[in-house]
Amino acid sequence: MNTDVIHVSIDLGAKKSGKNAKCILTRDGSIVFAALDEILVLHNTNAFTSHSLDGMSLTMKQDRQGNIWLGTFENGVRFYLNGDLTQTPKKYLPDYSITSIIQDREGSYWFATGENGVYYMASNEFVTYNKLSGLAVNRVSCLTSDENGTVFAALKTGIIQVIGDSIFDEIYLSDNAWENMYNVAIMYDDVLENLHIATNESRYLIYDWAGKQMHHTANSRGTYAMLKRKDGQILAATIGAVGVLRNLEWEFTDLIRKDRFRLNALYEDANEELWVGGLRGLARYENDSLHFNPPGKEILNIRVTDITSMDGEVLCLGTRGGGLLFIEGDSVRQLDMSSGLTSDNVERVLVDGKILWLATNKGLNKVTFSSMNPWSYEIEVYDVNDGLASNELVDIIKANDKIWLASNKGLTVFNPEAVKKNHVVPPIWIKGIRVADKDTSLLKEYHLSYDQNNLLISYLGLAYRYPGQVLYRYKMEGIDSTWEYTNNTSVKYATMPYGEFTFLVSASNEDGYWSPEPASITFIISPPFWETWWARTGYGVFALLLILGIISWRTASLKKRQRELEHEVERKTKEIREQKEVVEKQKQKVEEQKKDITDSIQYAENIQQSLLPTEQSVQDLLPDSFILFQPKDICKRRFLLDAAPQRESLLSCLRLYWPRRARCFYEYDRFFPPG
Repeated sequence: MNTDVIHVSIDLGAKKSGKNAKCILTRDGSIVFAALDEILVLHNTNAFTSHSLDGMSLTMKQDRQGNIWLGTFENGVRFYLNGDLTQTPKKYLPDYSITSIIQDREGSYWFATGENGVYYMASNEFVTYNKLSGLAVNRVSCLTSDENGTVFAALKTGIIQVIGDSIFDEIYLSDNAWENMYNVAIMYDDVLENLHIATNESRYLIYDWAGKQMHHTANSRGTYAMLKRKDGQILAATIGAVGVLRNLEWEFTDLIRKDRFRLNALYEDANEELWVGGLRGLARYENDSLHFNPPGKEILNIRVTDITSMDGEVLCLGTRGGGLLFIEGDSVRQLDMSSGLTSDNVERVLVDGKILWLATNKGLNKVTFSSMNPWSYEIEVYDVNDGLASNELVDIIKANDKIWLASNKGLTVFNPEAVKKNHVVPPIWIKGIRVADKDTSLLKEYHLSYDQNNLLISYLGLAYRYPGQVLYRYKMEGIDSTWEYTNNTSVKYATMPYGEFTFLVSASNEDGYWSPEPASITFIISPPFWETWWARTGYGVFALLLILGIISWRTASLKKRQRELEHEVERKTKEIREQKEVVEKQKQKVEEQKKDITDSIQYAENIQQSLLPTEQSVQDLLPDSFILFQPKDICKRRFLLDAAPQRESLLSCLRLYWPRRARCFYEYDRFFPPG
């Protein structure tokens, strides 16, 4: 195997720092070697290039995006975009010795210093300029830029720092270092290449950027906003007046003669109408006077901090206390905290097509409109966790396709197109279990008794950018049917039933991406002895024996009752039989008596028949008579009737003739003559 060996000799000198030489293999296969103030790059062609370093190297790292970070001795960090060592690097943490650089799983950076501990950078997409990175002070009051993208950052110390790819110039407002002058408002005139500067000392300065000369004008009113109109006029919003700059002199028209208040904002719309915002709301400037809102538009009588427009048609107002107001024709719409903003105090509004960037006291709000009618929008929030220097923002501009933010803790710049959603989800761990208010060793599975059912489960999702804002969801399978959402890092189950349960918990990052696999832990809680299988078996056996006992007792009771009923039936039957015998004897006796009576009556009837004459004999004797025969049972009664009264004597004789005997009596009671 043929191997080419190239020997590169570097004189490290006698300094001990030379021992900190570093060597890395880059993603494109090159080898980068850094020692003292020199960087060597060995390419695949076996050629190498040399680059100078303004400091002595201590550490070097290439991140996952291919950028190279180089830490120096007492000169901070150098950042080479895409690993291009030929470009001018960005500088961070000046005056510090950087001993180690790492990139965590979220893409953030950690810098260990030899003088002041560890520093954290959420993202290299957000670059912060502050005192550590070259600003004179941290407090930035306002911003402006020219057509080439050069940014002018006005500081609270009477200095304007000029920034391109880095800080390259400074403008001092006064030669007197003791003069307490600082910037209030700033505006760049691209036509005349002049920088207009308003200060707290009621001074108005014009700096000739091309000629590097400062011009002073007298403005006793104080200036809080500036505007260059389409006709070239320079206007200033002051206390109770709008000023016009002519030949470096100000002309003021008093707009509010009583109880003068400060005017904060100026804007000229597409129709060249001038709008003024102040402590008392929005007003239209016309004929040297302010026309405030008509009745019914009281919502506009709120402190206006900034005025701009979308598409030249919809007027947009930043306010203190009212969020963002939209005016289109006669309609007014509002976007505030109830709509999703982080604050109702909007300091500045930047229109970027269909996107509104809002600088608030609680971070940067990005409002993206997909439709204005009907309203459809999405709100994203950027704050210190994303890399901003501060959440309290005072100004915002866009230059060179980058967003620049001013705050009291520095100047932040980022490319919005390069900021992507964070797909890295925080890892989730269960970090502690308390059982019955006692700490326990962390296990994968717990076997607990029924009286150890008081659980406190602690968990943690590790996120460096949003350490206190991780969203969790959890559920106890077997108890909870749905996920519960919380920002708390613990949950308590006070009275767990017995059985087998699995606790699941997931974490979400700031962009709503959840852990793919939740952390889990299993609890097996044994039942109390009266709920165990052998106790239940005993309950079953006892219940069975009880049922059998009841059945046996019932059967015995029924048999006993049956025997008693049988005895009772026998007794009653015996009584009935005895009564029947008595009745039959009585019946027999009655029948015998009846027979005797009937025989006697029959005998009497025979006697009666033998004594009574026949019907023929009666007819022979009494041809005009008849016999009325009325039998009664066996014995009979006859009535003889005749129409001849002369035979009464004969009938009387007959009546006397008939005897009365054998218990039967027969007579003809009366003779009834006809008629």
